[in-house]
Amino acid sequence: FYPTMMILGSDEQIKKWEDISLSHKITGAYAQTELAHGSDVQGLQTTAVFDQERDEFIINTPSVTAMKVWQGNLGYNATHVVLQAQTTIKGKHYGIQTFIIQIRDTETFKPLPNVEVGDLGSKYGLNFNDNGYLILNNIRIPRENLLCRFFTVDREGNVETAGKDAIKFGYGGMLYLRIVLERYFAVDLTKSINVFYRVHSRILPGSAHHSALLARLIGIAYENTSATTHLIKKYLHFRETLAKDPKRAVKPLDELHYIMAGFKAYGSYQCFWADRQSFLTAGPAGALNVTGFHAIYADQTSAITYEGDNTVMLQQTARRILKFMDDLSQKKKLPVLVEFLRQWHDGREISFTDLTQLRSVEFINQILESTLYRFMDQVHDNFKKHVMNGTPITTVWNELMQRDLVDVAFLFTRVIIYKLFQTTLAETSPQVKPEVKEILDKLIVSVGLNHLQDVRNLTLKFGVLKGTAALGYNDEVDKEIARSADLIRPSFKDLVDSFNLKKFALFREPILRNVDFKQAGDRLTKFSDTAFNTEITPILARAPAPRL
Repeated sequence: FYPTMMILGSDEQIKKWEDISLSHKITGAYAQTELAHGSDVQGLQTTAVFDQERDEFIINTPSVTAMKVWQGNLGYNATHVVLQAQTTIKGKHYGIQTFIIQIRDTETFKPLPNVEVGDLGSKYGLNFNDNGYLILNNIRIPRENLLCRFFTVDREGNVETAGKDAIKFGYGGMLYLRIVLERYFAVDLTKSINVFYRVHSRILPGSAHHSALLARLIGIAYENTSATTHLIKKYLHFRETLAKDPKRAVKPLDELHYIMAGFKAYGSYQCFWADRQSFLTAGPAGALNVTGFHAIYADQTSAITYEGDNTVMLQQTARRILKFMDDLSQKKKLPVLVEFLRQWHDGREISFTDLTQLRSVEFINQILESTLYRFMDQVHDNFKKHVMNGTPITTVWNELMQRDLVDVAFLFTRVIIYKLFQTTLAETSPQVKPEVKEILDKLIVSVGLNHLQDVRNLTLKFGVLKGTAALGYNDEVDKEIARSADLIRPSFKDLVDSFNLKKFALFREPILRNVDFKQAGDRLTKFSDTAFNTEITPILARAPAPRL
Protein backbone atom coordinates (compact mmCIF):
# COMPACT_ATOMS: atom_id res chain seq x y z
CA PHE A 1 0.00 0.00 0.00
CA TYR A 2 2.47 2.60 1.20
CA PRO A 3 5.24 2.15 -1.43
CA THR A 4 2.68 2.23 -4.25
CA MET A 5 1.07 5.38 -2.89
CA MET A 6 4.47 7.04 -2.55
CA ILE A 7 5.45 6.17 -6.13
CA LEU A 8 2.20 6.87 -7.96
CA GLY A 9 0.70 9.59 -5.78
CA SER A 10 0.99 13.28 -6.56
CA ASP A 11 2.60 15.59 -4.02
CA GLU A 12 -0.86 16.58 -2.78
CA GLN A 13 -1.95 12.95 -2.44
CA ILE A 14 1.21 11.98 -0.57
CA LYS A 15 0.67 14.91 1.77
CA LYS A 16 -2.88 13.71 2.42
CA TRP A 17 -2.24 9.97 2.83
CA GLU A 18 1.31 9.62 4.16
CA ASP A 19 0.80 10.91 7.71
CA ILE A 20 -2.42 9.01 8.35
CA SER A 21 -0.79 5.85 6.98
CA LEU A 22 2.36 6.10 9.10
CA SER A 23 0.37 7.06 12.21
CA HIS A 24 -1.87 3.98 11.68
CA LYS A 25 -5.03 6.03 11.46
CA ILE A 26 -5.71 3.86 8.43
CA THR A 27 -4.33 0.45 7.48
CA GLY A 28 -3.70 -0.53 3.90
CA ALA A 29 -3.51 -3.50 1.54
CA TYR A 30 -2.31 -3.90 -2.06
CA ALA A 31 -5.25 -5.13 -4.16
CA GLN A 32 -3.96 -6.36 -7.50
CA THR A 33 -4.38 -10.14 -7.71
CA GLU A 34 -7.79 -11.47 -8.76
CA LEU A 35 -9.24 -14.95 -8.72
CA ALA A 36 -8.48 -15.44 -12.42
CA HIS A 37 -5.49 -13.11 -12.85
CA GLY A 38 -2.44 -12.36 -10.80
CA SER A 39 0.88 -12.09 -12.58
CA ASP A 40 -0.95 -11.20 -15.82
CA VAL A 41 -1.68 -7.62 -14.79
CA GLN A 42 -3.12 -6.60 -18.17
CA GLY A 43 -5.74 -9.33 -17.80
CA LEU A 44 -7.29 -7.91 -14.63
CA GLN A 45 -11.07 -7.58 -14.83
CA THR A 46 -12.03 -5.08 -12.10
CA THR A 47 -13.39 -1.95 -13.77
CA ALA A 48 -13.17 1.77 -13.04
CA VAL A 49 -15.48 4.01 -15.08
CA PHE A 50 -15.38 7.80 -14.78
CA ASP A 51 -18.75 9.45 -14.12
CA GLN A 52 -18.15 12.97 -15.41
CA GLU A 53 -21.46 14.32 -14.13
CA ARG A 54 -20.67 13.44 -10.50
CA ASP A 55 -16.88 13.74 -10.82
CA GLU A 56 -16.44 10.21 -9.47
CA PHE A 57 -15.08 6.83 -10.50
CA ILE A 58 -17.36 3.80 -10.26
CA ILE A 59 -15.36 0.75 -9.19
CA ASN A 60 -16.94 -2.63 -9.87
CA THR A 61 -16.21 -6.34 -9.65
CA PRO A 62 -18.02 -7.56 -12.78
CA SER A 63 -17.72 -11.31 -12.12
CA VAL A 64 -16.65 -13.84 -9.53
CA THR A 65 -13.32 -14.31 -11.30
CA ALA A 66 -12.66 -10.57 -10.96
CA MET A 67 -12.80 -10.44 -7.16
CA LYS A 68 -9.58 -9.41 -5.49
CA VAL A 69 -8.10 -12.32 -3.59
CA TRP A 70 -5.07 -13.36 -1.51
CA GLN A 71 -4.10 -9.85 -0.44
CA GLY A 72 -2.29 -9.76 2.90
CA ASN A 73 -3.83 -7.57 5.62
CA LEU A 74 -7.14 -7.60 3.75
CA GLY A 75 -8.93 -10.31 5.72
CA TYR A 76 -9.50 -8.34 8.92
CA ASN A 77 -7.29 -5.28 9.18
CA ALA A 78 -7.24 -3.13 6.04
CA THR A 79 -9.42 -0.06 6.02
CA HIS A 80 -8.10 1.09 2.63
CA VAL A 81 -6.58 -0.51 -0.45
CA VAL A 82 -4.57 0.60 -3.44
CA LEU A 83 -6.43 -1.16 -6.21
CA GLN A 84 -5.64 -1.76 -9.88
CA ALA A 85 -8.52 -1.65 -12.35
CA GLN A 86 -9.25 -1.44 -16.08
CA THR A 87 -10.04 2.25 -16.49
CA THR A 88 -12.51 3.84 -18.89
CA ILE A 89 -12.93 7.63 -19.30
CA LYS A 90 -15.48 9.16 -21.68
CA GLY A 91 -15.82 5.78 -23.40
CA LYS A 92 -12.09 5.34 -24.01
CA HIS A 93 -10.08 2.56 -22.37
CA TYR A 94 -6.89 3.67 -20.62
CA GLY A 95 -5.59 0.34 -19.34
CA ILE A 96 -4.69 -0.41 -15.74
CA GLN A 97 -4.74 2.53 -13.32
CA THR A 98 -4.41 2.58 -9.54
CA PHE A 99 -6.87 3.98 -7.01
CA ILE A 100 -7.04 4.45 -3.23
CA ILE A 101 -10.32 3.06 -1.95
CA GLN A 102 -11.75 2.93 1.57
CA ILE A 103 -13.37 -0.45 2.24
CA ARG A 104 -13.93 -0.45 6.02
CA ASP A 105 -14.91 2.01 8.72
CA THR A 106 -11.74 3.24 10.44
CA GLU A 107 -13.37 2.97 13.90
CA THR A 108 -15.45 -0.20 13.76
CA PHE A 109 -13.59 -1.98 10.92
CA LYS A 110 -16.95 -3.01 9.50
CA PRO A 111 -17.22 -3.13 5.68
CA LEU A 112 -18.67 -0.05 4.00
CA PRO A 113 -21.88 -0.32 1.93
CA ASN A 114 -21.55 -2.32 -1.30
CA VAL A 115 -18.24 -3.80 -0.12
CA GLU A 116 -17.85 -7.53 0.50
CA VAL A 117 -14.57 -8.31 2.23
CA GLY A 118 -13.31 -11.06 4.48
CA ASP A 119 -10.62 -13.56 5.41
CA LEU A 120 -9.84 -16.59 3.27
CA GLY A 121 -9.51 -18.85 6.28
CA SER A 122 -6.83 -21.27 7.41
CA LYS A 123 -4.04 -21.96 4.93
CA TYR A 124 -1.20 -24.44 4.56
CA GLY A 125 1.27 -21.73 5.51
CA LEU A 126 1.49 -18.02 6.32
CA ASN A 127 -1.36 -18.26 8.81
CA PHE A 128 -0.03 -15.25 10.68
CA ASN A 129 -1.19 -13.16 7.70
CA ASP A 130 -4.88 -12.37 7.16
CA ASN A 131 -5.09 -13.00 3.43
CA GLY A 132 -8.49 -11.90 2.22
CA TYR A 133 -10.91 -11.35 -0.64
CA LEU A 134 -12.68 -8.21 -1.86
CA ILE A 135 -15.79 -7.66 -4.00
CA LEU A 136 -16.87 -4.13 -4.91
CA ASN A 137 -20.42 -3.57 -6.11
CA ASN A 138 -20.35 -0.33 -8.10
CA ILE A 139 -18.93 1.75 -5.28
CA ARG A 140 -18.16 5.41 -5.93
CA ILE A 141 -14.93 7.20 -5.08
CA PRO A 142 -13.84 10.82 -5.67
CA ARG A 143 -11.81 11.51 -8.79
CA GLU A 144 -8.89 12.63 -6.60
CA ASN A 145 -8.54 9.06 -5.33
CA LEU A 146 -6.97 8.13 -8.67
CA LEU A 147 -3.22 8.11 -8.00
CA CYS A 148 -2.18 10.76 -10.45
CA ARG A 149 1.54 11.48 -10.49
CA PHE A 150 1.80 10.06 -14.02
CA PHE A 151 -1.85 9.87 -15.13
CA THR A 152 -4.24 12.75 -14.48
CA VAL A 153 -7.92 13.34 -15.24
CA ASP A 154 -9.56 16.74 -14.90
CA ARG A 155 -13.18 17.60 -14.08
CA GLU A 156 -14.16 17.44 -17.76
CA GLY A 157 -12.58 14.01 -18.24
CA ASN A 158 -9.53 15.22 -20.13
CA VAL A 159 -6.56 12.89 -19.67
CA GLU A 160 -2.89 13.74 -19.48
CA THR A 161 -0.16 11.12 -19.15
CA ALA A 162 3.54 11.39 -18.42
CA GLY A 163 4.35 9.16 -21.41
CA LYS A 164 3.91 5.60 -22.59
CA ASP A 165 6.24 4.25 -19.91
CA ALA A 166 4.43 5.93 -17.02
CA ILE A 167 2.21 2.92 -16.33
CA LYS A 168 5.32 0.83 -15.61
CA PHE A 169 6.14 2.92 -12.55
CA GLY A 170 3.13 1.38 -10.81
CA TYR A 171 5.07 -1.87 -10.61
CA GLY A 172 7.72 -0.24 -8.44
CA GLY A 173 5.89 -0.97 -5.22
CA MET A 174 5.42 -4.61 -6.20
CA LEU A 175 9.13 -4.95 -7.00
CA TYR A 176 10.00 -3.63 -3.56
CA LEU A 177 7.67 -6.20 -2.02
CA ARG A 178 9.45 -8.98 -3.94
CA ILE A 179 12.82 -7.82 -2.61
CA VAL A 180 11.40 -7.87 0.92
CA LEU A 181 10.02 -11.36 0.30
CA GLU A 182 13.43 -12.64 -0.78
CA ARG A 183 14.90 -11.26 2.43
CA TYR A 184 12.09 -12.95 4.34
CA PHE A 185 12.81 -16.29 2.61
CA ALA A 186 16.49 -15.98 3.55
CA VAL A 187 15.68 -15.10 7.18
CA ASP A 188 13.45 -18.16 7.48
CA LEU A 189 16.25 -20.25 6.03
CA THR A 190 18.70 -18.94 8.64
CA LYS A 191 16.34 -20.23 11.34
CA SER A 192 16.35 -23.68 9.74
CA ILE A 193 20.13 -23.63 9.40
CA ASN A 194 20.47 -22.62 13.03
CA VAL A 195 18.58 -25.71 14.20
CA PHE A 196 20.30 -27.98 11.67
CA TYR A 197 23.75 -26.82 12.75
CA ARG A 198 23.11 -27.19 16.47
CA VAL A 199 21.52 -30.62 16.07
CA HIS A 200 24.60 -31.92 14.30
CA SER A 201 27.16 -30.11 16.41
CA ARG A 202 25.70 -31.18 19.77
CA ILE A 203 23.47 -34.19 19.36
CA LEU A 204 24.10 -35.95 16.04
CA PRO A 205 27.76 -35.56 15.03
CA GLY A 206 27.74 -34.82 11.33
CA SER A 207 29.37 -36.74 8.50
CA ALA A 208 31.31 -35.32 5.59
CA HIS A 209 28.02 -35.25 3.70
CA HIS A 210 26.40 -33.17 6.43
CA SER A 211 29.32 -30.76 6.41
CA ALA A 212 29.04 -30.30 2.65
CA LEU A 213 25.28 -29.81 2.96
CA LEU A 214 25.60 -27.31 5.79
CA ALA A 215 28.20 -25.34 3.84
CA ARG A 216 25.80 -25.25 0.91
CA LEU A 217 22.84 -24.14 3.03
CA ILE A 218 24.86 -21.38 4.67
CA GLY A 219 26.00 -20.29 1.23
CA ILE A 220 22.43 -20.05 -0.06
CA ALA A 221 21.44 -17.91 2.92
CA TYR A 222 24.42 -15.60 2.52
CA GLU A 223 24.02 -15.37 -1.24
CA ASN A 224 20.32 -14.51 -1.14
CA THR A 225 20.74 -12.05 1.70
CA SER A 226 23.67 -10.32 -0.02
CA ALA A 227 21.77 -10.11 -3.30
CA THR A 228 18.76 -8.53 -1.61
CA THR A 229 21.07 -5.98 0.02
CA HIS A 230 22.36 -5.01 -3.41
CA LEU A 231 18.87 -4.95 -4.92
CA ILE A 232 17.54 -2.71 -2.17
CA LYS A 233 20.23 -0.21 -3.18
CA LYS A 234 19.09 -0.52 -6.79
CA TYR A 235 15.50 0.06 -5.73
CA LEU A 236 16.43 3.17 -3.76
CA HIS A 237 18.36 4.43 -6.79
CA PHE A 238 15.24 3.90 -8.91
CA ARG A 239 13.12 5.85 -6.39
CA GLU A 240 15.61 8.74 -6.29
CA THR A 241 15.80 8.87 -10.09
CA LEU A 242 12.02 8.72 -10.39
CA ALA A 243 11.66 11.70 -8.05
CA LYS A 244 14.15 13.78 -10.05
CA ASP A 245 13.51 12.73 -13.65
CA PRO A 246 10.87 10.06 -14.45
CA LYS A 247 12.18 9.58 -17.99
CA ARG A 248 15.56 8.44 -16.65
CA ALA A 249 13.88 6.04 -14.22
CA VAL A 250 12.68 3.67 -16.94
CA LYS A 251 16.02 1.86 -17.35
CA PRO A 252 16.67 1.19 -13.64
CA LEU A 253 13.05 0.03 -13.30
CA ASP A 254 13.46 -2.31 -16.27
CA GLU A 255 16.64 -3.81 -14.80
CA LEU A 256 14.97 -4.29 -11.42
CA HIS A 257 12.01 -5.95 -13.09
CA TYR A 258 13.87 -8.66 -15.01
CA ILE A 259 16.16 -9.38 -12.07
CA MET A 260 13.39 -9.52 -9.49
CA ALA A 261 11.03 -11.54 -11.66
CA GLY A 262 13.71 -14.24 -11.90
CA PHE A 263 14.93 -13.82 -8.33
CA LYS A 264 11.46 -14.21 -6.86
CA ALA A 265 11.26 -17.64 -8.51
CA TYR A 266 14.90 -18.63 -8.07
CA GLY A 267 15.16 -17.44 -4.46
CA SER A 268 11.92 -19.06 -3.34
CA TYR A 269 12.88 -22.38 -4.96
CA GLN A 270 16.38 -22.29 -3.46
CA CYS A 271 15.21 -21.46 0.05
CA PHE A 272 12.39 -24.00 -0.16
CA TRP A 273 14.87 -26.70 -1.15
CA ALA A 274 17.31 -25.65 1.57
CA ASP A 275 14.63 -25.57 4.27
CA ARG A 276 13.53 -29.04 3.26
CA GLN A 277 17.08 -30.36 3.43
CA SER A 278 17.50 -28.87 6.92
CA PHE A 279 14.29 -30.53 8.02
CA LEU A 280 15.09 -33.94 6.52
CA THR A 281 18.61 -34.13 7.94
CA ALA A 282 17.88 -32.83 11.43
CA GLY A 283 17.19 -36.29 12.76
CA PRO A 284 14.41 -36.85 15.33
CA ALA A 285 14.64 -33.20 16.37
CA GLY A 286 13.27 -32.18 12.99
CA ALA A 287 9.87 -33.60 13.91
CA LEU A 288 9.52 -31.37 16.98
CA ASN A 289 7.35 -28.29 16.63
CA VAL A 290 9.79 -26.40 18.84
CA THR A 291 12.26 -26.25 15.95
CA GLY A 292 9.82 -24.23 13.85
CA PHE A 293 10.58 -26.42 10.80
CA HIS A 294 6.90 -27.18 10.21
CA ALA A 295 5.88 -23.52 9.99
CA ILE A 296 8.89 -22.46 7.94
CA TYR A 297 8.45 -25.35 5.50
CA ALA A 298 4.75 -24.60 5.07
CA ASP A 299 5.40 -20.92 4.44
CA GLN A 300 8.12 -21.62 1.88
CA THR A 301 5.94 -24.14 0.03
CA SER A 302 3.34 -21.52 -0.81
CA ALA A 303 6.00 -19.07 -2.02
CA ILE A 304 6.01 -20.61 -5.50
CA THR A 305 2.71 -18.89 -6.29
CA TYR A 306 2.20 -15.75 -4.21
CA GLU A 307 3.46 -12.38 -5.45
CA GLY A 308 3.89 -13.85 -8.90
CA ASP A 309 3.63 -17.45 -10.08
CA ASN A 310 7.18 -18.70 -10.46
CA THR A 311 6.68 -19.99 -14.00
CA VAL A 312 5.26 -16.64 -15.13
CA MET A 313 8.04 -14.78 -13.31
CA LEU A 314 10.72 -16.77 -15.11
CA GLN A 315 8.97 -16.25 -18.44
CA GLN A 316 9.18 -12.49 -17.85
CA THR A 317 12.91 -12.80 -17.30
CA ALA A 318 13.14 -15.01 -20.41
CA ARG A 319 11.53 -12.24 -22.45
CA ARG A 320 14.41 -9.94 -21.52
CA ILE A 321 16.94 -12.70 -22.28
CA LEU A 322 15.64 -12.95 -25.85
CA LYS A 323 16.05 -9.18 -26.13
CA PHE A 324 19.66 -9.41 -24.92
CA MET A 325 20.42 -11.97 -27.62
CA ASP A 326 18.85 -9.74 -30.28
CA ASP A 327 20.95 -6.82 -29.04
CA LEU A 328 24.12 -8.91 -29.15
CA SER A 329 23.49 -9.98 -32.73
CA GLN A 330 22.92 -6.34 -33.69
CA LYS A 331 26.01 -5.17 -31.74
CA LYS A 332 23.91 -2.97 -29.48
CA LYS A 333 24.92 -1.84 -26.02
CA LEU A 334 23.99 -4.13 -23.11
CA PRO A 335 23.31 -3.19 -19.48
CA VAL A 336 26.51 -3.28 -17.41
CA LEU A 337 25.24 -6.23 -15.39
CA VAL A 338 25.07 -8.51 -18.45
CA GLU A 339 27.89 -7.08 -20.56
CA PHE A 340 29.88 -10.24 -19.75
CA LEU A 341 27.76 -12.05 -22.36
CA ARG A 342 29.52 -10.25 -25.20
CA GLN A 343 32.88 -12.01 -24.77
CA TRP A 344 31.19 -15.39 -25.14
CA HIS A 345 29.20 -14.16 -28.12
CA ASP A 346 32.51 -13.15 -29.69
CA GLY A 347 33.79 -16.72 -29.38
CA ARG A 348 35.84 -16.88 -26.19
CA GLU A 349 36.56 -20.43 -25.00
CA ILE A 350 37.72 -21.97 -21.71
CA SER A 351 40.81 -24.12 -21.37
CA PHE A 352 40.60 -26.56 -18.46
CA THR A 353 44.04 -28.08 -17.93
CA ASP A 354 44.68 -27.79 -14.19
CA LEU A 355 42.26 -29.12 -11.58
CA THR A 356 43.22 -26.35 -9.18
CA GLN A 357 41.48 -23.92 -11.53
CA LEU A 358 38.23 -24.94 -9.82
CA ARG A 359 39.45 -23.16 -6.68
CA SER A 360 39.34 -19.82 -8.47
CA VAL A 361 36.21 -17.64 -8.37
CA GLU A 362 37.21 -16.16 -11.72
CA PHE A 363 37.31 -19.61 -13.32
CA ILE A 364 33.99 -20.59 -11.75
CA ASN A 365 32.45 -17.41 -13.17
CA GLN A 366 33.80 -18.25 -16.62
CA ILE A 367 32.19 -21.70 -16.61
CA LEU A 368 28.85 -20.34 -15.43
CA GLU A 369 28.90 -17.47 -17.93
CA SER A 370 29.83 -19.63 -20.89
CA THR A 371 27.24 -22.27 -20.01
CA LEU A 372 24.60 -19.58 -19.68
CA TYR A 373 25.46 -17.89 -22.96
CA ARG A 374 25.37 -21.16 -24.93
CA PHE A 375 21.99 -22.06 -23.42
CA MET A 376 20.66 -18.57 -24.20
CA ASP A 377 21.93 -18.86 -27.76
CA GLN A 378 20.23 -22.22 -28.26
CA VAL A 379 16.89 -21.02 -26.85
CA HIS A 380 17.04 -17.82 -28.91
CA ASP A 381 17.74 -19.72 -32.14
CA ASN A 382 14.95 -22.24 -31.53
CA PHE A 383 12.49 -19.47 -30.64
CA LYS A 384 13.24 -17.60 -33.87
CA LYS A 385 12.87 -20.78 -35.95
CA HIS A 386 9.40 -21.48 -34.55
CA VAL A 387 8.27 -17.91 -35.17
CA MET A 388 9.72 -17.80 -38.70
CA ASN A 389 7.88 -21.05 -39.48
CA GLY A 390 4.62 -19.25 -38.73
CA THR A 391 3.87 -20.70 -35.32
CA PRO A 392 1.81 -18.26 -33.20
CA ILE A 393 3.88 -16.52 -30.51
CA THR A 394 1.54 -17.66 -27.75
CA THR A 395 1.95 -21.29 -28.83
CA VAL A 396 5.74 -20.98 -28.88
CA TRP A 397 5.76 -19.14 -25.57
CA ASN A 398 3.35 -21.26 -23.53
CA GLU A 399 3.57 -24.67 -25.18
CA LEU A 400 6.48 -25.49 -27.47
CA MET A 401 9.24 -23.70 -25.56
CA GLN A 402 7.90 -22.91 -22.12
CA ARG A 403 10.19 -25.42 -20.38
CA ASP A 404 13.33 -24.14 -22.13
CA LEU A 405 12.40 -20.50 -21.48
CA VAL A 406 11.85 -21.20 -17.79
CA ASP A 407 15.07 -23.19 -17.50
CA VAL A 408 17.25 -20.60 -19.22
CA ALA A 409 15.75 -17.84 -17.07
CA PHE A 410 16.49 -19.87 -13.95
CA LEU A 411 20.13 -20.31 -15.00
CA PHE A 412 20.38 -16.63 -15.95
CA THR A 413 19.10 -15.61 -12.51
CA ARG A 414 21.47 -18.07 -10.82
CA VAL A 415 24.45 -16.43 -12.53
CA ILE A 416 23.26 -12.88 -11.85
CA ILE A 417 22.54 -13.53 -8.16
CA TYR A 418 25.95 -15.15 -7.73
CA LYS A 419 27.54 -12.05 -9.25
CA LEU A 420 25.54 -9.76 -6.97
CA PHE A 421 26.70 -11.88 -4.03
CA GLN A 422 30.31 -11.29 -5.03
CA THR A 423 29.69 -7.59 -5.62
CA THR A 424 28.10 -7.08 -2.21
CA LEU A 425 30.90 -8.85 -0.36
CA ALA A 426 33.51 -6.94 -2.36
CA GLU A 427 31.86 -3.67 -1.34
CA THR A 428 31.96 -4.67 2.32
CA SER A 429 35.51 -6.07 2.27
CA PRO A 430 37.20 -2.82 3.39
CA GLN A 431 34.99 -2.84 6.47
CA VAL A 432 35.79 -6.37 7.71
CA LYS A 433 38.82 -7.89 9.37
CA PRO A 434 41.23 -9.91 7.18
CA GLU A 435 40.33 -13.17 8.94
CA VAL A 436 36.62 -12.56 8.26
CA LYS A 437 37.31 -11.75 4.62
CA GLU A 438 39.23 -15.01 4.31
CA ILE A 439 36.19 -16.95 5.53
CA LEU A 440 33.87 -15.10 3.16
CA ASP A 441 36.22 -15.70 0.22
CA LYS A 442 36.09 -19.42 0.97
CA LEU A 443 32.31 -19.23 1.14
CA ILE A 444 32.12 -17.56 -2.29
CA VAL A 445 34.13 -20.43 -3.81
CA SER A 446 31.93 -22.97 -2.02
CA VAL A 447 28.75 -21.37 -3.36
CA GLY A 448 30.20 -21.23 -6.86
CA LEU A 449 31.21 -24.89 -6.81
CA ASN A 450 27.68 -25.89 -5.83
CA HIS A 451 26.38 -23.86 -8.76
CA LEU A 452 28.77 -25.74 -11.04
CA GLN A 453 27.47 -29.02 -9.67
CA ASP A 454 23.86 -28.00 -10.34
CA VAL A 455 24.48 -27.00 -13.97
CA ARG A 456 27.19 -29.47 -14.94
CA ASN A 457 24.92 -31.42 -17.31
CA LEU A 458 24.42 -28.25 -19.34
CA THR A 459 28.13 -27.42 -19.13
CA LEU A 460 29.06 -30.80 -20.61
CA LYS A 461 26.15 -30.80 -23.09
CA PHE A 462 27.33 -27.55 -24.64
CA GLY A 463 31.02 -28.53 -24.65
CA VAL A 464 32.00 -25.53 -22.56
CA LEU A 465 35.31 -27.01 -21.36
CA LYS A 466 38.26 -27.70 -23.61
CA GLY A 467 41.47 -29.33 -22.46
CA THR A 468 42.95 -32.42 -20.86
CA ALA A 469 41.11 -32.09 -17.53
CA ALA A 470 37.61 -31.83 -19.04
CA LEU A 471 36.97 -35.60 -18.91
CA GLY A 472 37.24 -35.68 -15.14
CA TYR A 473 35.22 -32.53 -14.59
CA ASN A 474 32.24 -34.07 -12.74
CA ASP A 475 34.35 -35.97 -10.25
CA GLU A 476 36.62 -33.01 -9.62
CA VAL A 477 33.71 -30.67 -8.89
CA ASP A 478 32.43 -33.14 -6.29
CA LYS A 479 35.88 -33.43 -4.72
CA GLU A 480 36.32 -29.66 -4.59
CA ILE A 481 32.91 -29.23 -2.95
CA ALA A 482 33.97 -31.63 -0.18
CA ARG A 483 37.33 -29.90 0.14
CA SER A 484 35.71 -26.48 0.28
CA ALA A 485 33.30 -27.64 3.03
CA ASP A 486 36.27 -28.90 5.08
CA LEU A 487 37.92 -25.48 4.78
CA ILE A 488 34.75 -23.73 5.95
CA ARG A 489 33.84 -26.23 8.66
CA PRO A 490 35.89 -24.56 11.45
CA SER A 491 33.93 -21.37 10.76
CA PHE A 492 30.45 -22.92 10.78
CA LYS A 493 29.60 -21.55 14.23
CA ASP A 494 30.75 -18.03 13.36
CA LEU A 495 28.84 -18.08 10.08
CA VAL A 496 25.65 -19.32 11.73
CA ASP A 497 25.90 -16.97 14.74
CA SER A 498 26.43 -14.03 12.39
CA PHE A 499 22.83 -14.44 11.17
CA ASN A 500 22.07 -12.62 14.42
CA LEU A 501 18.48 -13.77 14.54
CA LYS A 502 17.80 -11.87 17.74
CA LYS A 503 16.82 -8.99 15.47
CA PHE A 504 13.88 -10.97 14.12
CA ALA A 505 10.77 -12.09 15.98
CA LEU A 506 10.72 -15.88 16.18
CA PHE A 507 7.03 -15.60 16.88
CA ARG A 508 6.02 -18.99 15.54
CA GLU A 509 8.15 -21.06 17.92
CA PRO A 510 6.10 -21.93 21.03
CA ILE A 511 9.26 -22.47 23.08
CA LEU A 512 9.65 -18.71 23.27
CA ARG A 513 6.92 -18.63 25.87
CA ASN A 514 9.35 -20.28 28.27
CA VAL A 515 12.55 -18.50 27.29
CA ASP A 516 14.20 -16.32 29.91
CA PHE A 517 15.83 -13.78 27.63
CA LYS A 518 17.90 -12.23 30.42
CA GLN A 519 19.62 -15.52 31.19
CA ALA A 520 19.84 -16.81 27.64
CA GLY A 521 22.69 -14.56 26.56
CA ASP A 522 23.11 -11.95 23.89
CA ARG A 523 23.41 -14.16 20.82
CA LEU A 524 21.19 -16.46 18.81
CA THR A 525 21.25 -18.79 21.83
CA LYS A 526 18.30 -16.79 23.12
CA PHE A 527 16.28 -19.23 21.05
CA SER A 528 18.32 -22.27 20.19
CA ASP A 529 20.36 -23.00 23.32
CA THR A 530 17.37 -22.69 25.61
CA ALA A 531 15.27 -24.79 23.27
CA PHE A 532 17.87 -27.53 23.07
CA ASN A 533 18.62 -27.61 26.79
CA THR A 534 15.01 -27.58 27.98
CA GLU A 535 13.20 -29.42 25.21
CA ILE A 536 15.13 -31.37 22.60
CA THR A 537 18.05 -32.84 24.57
CA PRO A 538 15.92 -34.36 27.38
CA ILE A 539 13.50 -35.90 24.89
CA LEU A 540 16.29 -37.55 22.94
CA ALA A 541 18.07 -38.65 26.13
CA ARG A 542 15.12 -40.67 27.41
CA ALA A 543 14.17 -42.09 24.03
CA PRO A 544 14.56 -45.92 24.04
CA ALA A 545 17.03 -47.54 21.67
CA PRO A 546 15.37 -48.84 18.48
CA ARG A 547 14.82 -52.56 18.18
CA LEU A 548 16.50 -54.22 15.23
